[in-house]
Amino acid sequence: MCLEYLGTKIEKLIEVRCGDWDADTLSDDQVAYAACDAMASILIYHQIMREAKEKLSLVEKFVIYLWKIWFKDDAMKFHGLPAGLIDMRFKGHKTNITSNNNNGINKYHKNIINNIVINEGLNINEHESNIPIRKKPLYHNCYLQAPDGDILCTCDRKKAEWYIKKNLADVVEEQPFTVRLKFEPSGRALGEVGQYYTQIKINQCVVCGASENFIRKNVVPREYRKYFPLVMKAHQSHDVLLLCPTCHENSKSHDLQLRRKLADMCNAPLAGPLTHTNWKKLHCAIKALRNEPMLPLQRQEELTNIILEYAGQQEITPNLLNSLDEELKSALSSSINQSKQQPHGLKVVQWFEEREGGLVELERIWREHFLTTMKPQHLPNLWSVRHNQERLTIRQTQNRIDPQDAKVAGLIY
Repeated sequence: MCLEYLGTKIEKLIEVRCGDWDADTLSDDQVAYAACDAMASILIYHQIMREAKEKLSLVEKFVIYLWKIWFKDDAMKFHGLPAGLIDMRFKGHKTNITSNNNNGINKYHKNIINNIVINEGLNINEHESNIPIRKKPLYHNCYLQAPDGDILCTCDRKKAEWYIKKNLADVVEEQPFTVRLKFEPSGRALGEVGQYYTQIKINQCVVCGASENFIRKNVVPREYRKYFPLVMKAHQSHDVLLLCPTCHENSKSHDLQLRRKLADMCNAPLAGPLTHTNWKKLHCAIKALRNEPMLPLQRQEELTNIILEYAGQQEITPNLLNSLDEELKSALSSSINQSKQQPHGLKVVQWFEEREGGLVELERIWREHFLTTMKPQHLPNLWSVRHNQERLTIRQTQNRIDPQDAKVAGLIY
């Protein structure tokens, strides 16, 4: 969009774009990257508005002029948006847009937000910690062909239409929607690995077969994948599967057990049990119960439940508050020290990079863990724990993979 509307291209270094964005302190390059994106979006917006105004006829300009006189709301005049959505003050707490209580956003604005969510095929579920849940199909099973008609893969409708819009492909059929590229692709679908990408995918939970409300499951968690070489990050739809909310929650619990095993095996400690958010909540609860004896009864019960839930006790005593206070101070000190260390995911990836099996071995461990713990009954045909190893081996025979990346992946010993 920068190139199209501003005539300039933003630098997107892979080392920064795929860096550790979960770090407590971002690097100077990350800060500049984020700031550049934020500023670019504003400049692009103003350029779009400028071009739109230049295309207006005299009649349309006159109508807008009258509109500005009759209506005083700047948001409606200049942006075409309802009042209250421009220059809104950011609030630090998350707002549950599906709840019925009035928490500062009026009903009209809630409907606008909900419509955006629904149009994207998502639903925000109260009981899944605000994880986006898809209500619309993820797989549209459109076909992408090479210039000679050979099927390269299935894709969603939006991607297929993008090739048409950019004049890079022509429509071959409407049902199923099929487009043919005007250029030779860098690679073709070969063997069972290639067949996996060309087959029709069904919109259902791969574990129980539920046919509505999905969450995308990364079999190899992004916590590790983001540190992989670029060649192992591309074309990873193989490791993105659909789960229903219940199966997704079960899978998350099982994943924690494997993360703990990897932490011990690779000497890569997990983050402490107290995050900054729940540390602050617990600390405030202890402080309030100690120093504010006149709190309303309902508020006292809320704070008491926070403390008892964490401590696993039946009642609050002065000794319990003192011990928790000391534990919080220790946890805070430990988290400060941990923030200076390499993250768990990076240390695990580095550990496997130096072993004979390489990163394909780490992928295999996670895939086998998913099969063992979840016992999926509806996996796509040709889904394989050795998928990426086979794909990279094909690329290696075609001289399409850097030797260093092949070594890191585990293809060269």
